[in-house]
Amino acid sequence: KARTPNQQRLVEAVRSHDMVFAIGPAGTGKTYTAVALAVKALKERQVRRIILT
Repeated sequence: KARTPNQQRLVEAVRSHDMVFAIGPAGTGKTYTAVALAVKALKERQVRRIILT
């Protein structure tokens, strides 16, 4: 679940676009939100694996 309005905007963008760039200062939850969405997709079997680079 998004913790801030901007994180919610990121969640909505990821759901509606194939590629999303999250830009912002350190500590705003960019990585946290992206990983949380990836783990959710993995648990729901929408993806088979998560690749981190």
